[in-house]
Amino acid sequence: MISQLDLYSMSIAVAVLAVIVIAGEVFWHKKILSSELSRKFIHIIGGLWIASWPFLINFEEIRLLSLITLVAACVSHYHKIFLSIHSVKRKTYGASLFPLGILLTSFITDDPWIFFVAVAHLALADGLAAVVGKKWGKKVAYHIGHEAKTVLGSVTFLLSSLAITTFYTILSGRYEDYMALLITMPLILSVIENITIKGLDNLLVPIAVVLLVTYT
Repeated sequence: MISQLDLYSMSIAVAVLAVIVIAGEVFWHKKILSSELSRKFIHIIGGLWIASWPFLINFEEIRLLSLITLVAACVSHYHKIFLSIHSVKRKTYGASLFPLGILLTSFITDDPWIFFVAVAHLALADGLAAVVGKKWGKKVAYHIGHEAKTVLGSVTFLLSSLAITTFYTILSGRYEDYMALLITMPLILSVIENITIKGLDNLLVPIAVVLLVTYT
């Protein structure tokens, strides 16, 4: 049975996420941010907030909230509720795969720090790569399928991954694994982020992080 304290903690988790999503929508409607930037605002800030959930609620509650978020994302996509999220011109399933990736991640690890570093890669490294690539990287671009990728975006993802991996190592105290993780994880994740299309990186990146951190 969920206690009153658990309900209070879950309410905080949902309320803050809702504020982030609504803020992104308002920024888009008020033309403070473009559609792409408002979507990435939600992606990065919302994702980092979700990454911190294991320090607020337990993993059963994370799975429940992730499932609710997945259903809400699918309903929003079908009914076009949050246009800042779903007004992407290219065909992508990223908005739905984002909560699905988080849900699956919560099933394959119950370590708060591993969950954090996995979702932080999904939120920050992937989000910054998209923002930097679209803003400044268009001159040096290539295509995977019908999707444009940029060298600058890929470099941004790699550097962000290095920073997140270092941050994770310091806070988790896994110093003995630092060099192995620092060498393997950013490179493998950069390849995954590079070759995936239609938002599939939102699903594959956090799962890959969990496997790499667990077995490296």
